Amino acid sequence: MQKTRNLYHVTFTRKLVLALVLTFSTCDTSDAYCPVGCKCLREKLDCANLSFTTFPSNITDPENFTTIILSGNNLTEVLTENFQFFKNVETLDLSNNAIGSVQDGSFRSLVNLRLLDLSNNRLTSLPEKSFAGLANLTGINLNHNALTELKKSINSAPALKRLQLAHNVIGDVTEDVFDESNVIEEIDLSENSLNDIPSKALVKLPNLRTLVLSSNNLKVIEDCQIGLLRALKNLKLRHNHIEWIGNHAFSTQCVNNGGKLLFNSSTVGHSSLLQALDLSYNRLANISSKYLSPLEMLETLNLNANKFTTIKKGTFQNLSSIVSISLSFMPELKTLENGSFDTLPSLDSLYIHDCPSLAVLEPSVFNSIPNLKVLKISRNGMRTISRDLITWNKDLYIDATGNPFSCDCNLQWIPEVLEDQATNNMTRQNLEKLTCTSPKHFEGKLIVAIETNYLRCSPERKTNHARLKTAAIAASVVIVIGILILVFVKFRNRICIFVKRQFRYKAHRDNRELFSVKLSEIIGENDADPYYEDPNMDLRLRSLVDTEVK
Repeated sequence: MQKTRNLYHVTFTRKLVLALVLTFSTCDTSDAYCPVGCKCLREKLDCANLSFTTFPSNITDPENFTTIILSGNNLTEVLTENFQFFKNVETLDLSNNAIGSVQDGSFRSLVNLRLLDLSNNRLTSLPEKSFAGLANLTGINLNHNALTELKKSINSAPALKRLQLAHNVIGDVTEDVFDESNVIEEIDLSENSLNDIPSKALVKLPNLRTLVLSSNNLKVIEDCQIGLLRALKNLKLRHNHIEWIGNHAFSTQCVNNGGKLLFNSSTVGHSSLLQALDLSYNRLANISSKYLSPLEMLETLNLNANKFTTIKKGTFQNLSSIVSISLSFMPELKTLENGSFDTLPSLDSLYIHDCPSLAVLEPSVFNSIPNLKVLKISRNGMRTISRDLITWNKDLYIDATGNPFSCDCNLQWIPEVLEDQATNNMTRQNLEKLTCTSPKHFEGKLIVAIETNYLRCSPERKTNHARLKTAAIAASVVIVIGILILVFVKFRNRICIFVKRQFRYKAHRDNRELFSVKLSEIIGENDADPYYEDPNMDLRLRSLVDTEVK
């Protein structure tokens, strides 16, 4: 029994000591080796938002740390001696300071560094060997600085995969900048001053999957500029000034001939791997199936806020994998041709809203989309909507709210569809929100609150089609008359000469007929009496001949 008690006490003592060791090992030990104000918890040194102007010193056991956070201070430079003893650091956060310079080799001793954050500082350039020795560095964040160009400093980080350079003033990317950084997968150059896509530099990145060039000064996408980026899957070009896209911009039948990117029809091409393309908020006036045709793997296409007036039949015909298309916020869009969305078996979501000039939709423009689940056509200029617009089913979400509907017999189908959509709460709620803009006595009323028999079409409205047909014929007549007038104005001299000749010819012909008649009369008188000889006959014949000659 005594041995059992002793064994129990020994076991309890060991457990107590172990618990105390574990407790103290997880406690804040800042008094032992942390700078004043910092927090040192296990492997993390957190000195954020302490208004430091210099790097903190007197840190014992720097090898213990794998994460250092110095964001939100007033540091102005990074020196080579700052991190010489932090060999195990994997994450270094120097964001939101006032750093304007980085000495060559400042991070050389951080041999295990993987992530470096220098965002929101005042860097205007980077020395060529800024990241020398960082064989494990995979991510650099240089967003929100004042860098003007991208140089070969990136080459000193051979394992780099993610490079963030947004919100700088970069206007030039040298052709050799990525010569030794061929494992990069993602580059963000948005909010810079680029006038052209730096394709000659980017083409040297065989693993590039995501490229963000939004909010620059791009105006055109030339042939092969994107097609040669073989691994690219995600391309963002929103908020530029793009007005024109070459027919072979996305083609994979391109070659790099001594720095010149050329389309070669004899080159064996393959389907582009691009899956997401954002061209929103640009100045495109038309969208062509010619440059979209290589994008057979494309799943998401954003064309919002461009200058399209018409979406033509067959525009998206080769996008067999497309899942989502956005055509919203376009004040000039007026027409969606029937067949615009044919042969799109994977299309799931279609967004065409906030287009105030889109007043009429062809009755079955969306009816050929077999797997449509989301259709948003809200806040357009539509005055009516056809029941045949889509194939109604219980899984379909449709939003047509905010349109200036004219409540007449053409909308009598809405209550019937509401009954069919009894289990589809979202679509039902949206249909119940549809309101009338006209006629005056229905203005502001919910369509579902109006009895069906009051939704009538006046005789004038019923004959609207006939009137349109008559108007079309009248317009054709006016056009023909206008053309005739233009022809007359242009060739009036020739026409006048021709008419005069015709009149002269007719007058001459009439005179000859009169001459023949009179001559017959004169001769006839003489022949009537063979014994009678008119003494004035010669004079009369001579007078008649003189008249004819005149």
